[in-house]
Amino acid sequence: MNETVRLSFSGTDLSSRTYGQEQRLILEKLLQNGDKVTIDLRNIESISHSFADELFAVLYSKVGEKTFSEKINFIVKSEDLVQVISDSIRYRCNLQSV
Repeated sequence: MNETVRLSFSGTDLSSRTYGQEQRLILEKLLQNGDKVTIDLRNIESISHSFADELFAVLYSKVGEKTFSEKINFIVKSEDLVQVISDSIRYRCNLQSV
């Protein structure tokens, strides 16, 4: 399709590995279609590490750094959210390299 799709979440707190997995499967389908995805986190106040791991870190490990950085953009209002996402990706990458 090669569109830019905006993905946003209801509520202000993102938690649970199960919800993260559901959202990751949606993202994977969009990426397989060739779409770019903008993830809108402006209304999000907190993200649990389990959600961030299941959605962002697992996705990063599946699609690789190049696809992740070229196809996914974030809109955030809090650097704390960026830190949780970055930490989750870094932790998963370190686990895989051991």
